[in-house]
Amino acid sequence: MDILLLIWGMKENAYYQGPARPWLMGAYAEAYLKIFGLSGVSFLERMLIGYEEEMSNNCIGTISELFDGNPPYMGRGAISFAVNVGEILRVLSLL
Repeated sequence: MDILLLIWGMKENAYYQGPARPWLMGAYAEAYLKIFGLSGVSFLERMLIGYEEEMSNNCIGTISELFDGNPPYMGRGAISFAVNVGEILRVLSLL
């Protein structure tokens, strides 16, 4: 029983240490556009290209909950996370 609790604790720590969360892209993109204006649009468009591939993989039209913090940045966690999709759509509307 102690080993199961230890494994659960390690898994719980990994959830909070290292993965990237796509829903933060919305706040980042909004701040980037406020600072750089129209000159920042091409940079943000290049950042969004990676999400296109993710949206055509596992569950079409959605984005995973978490991504690895190191290359190859594989999607992890829940296969579909509505907050991530909403923020990416909001970024697209800002552009």
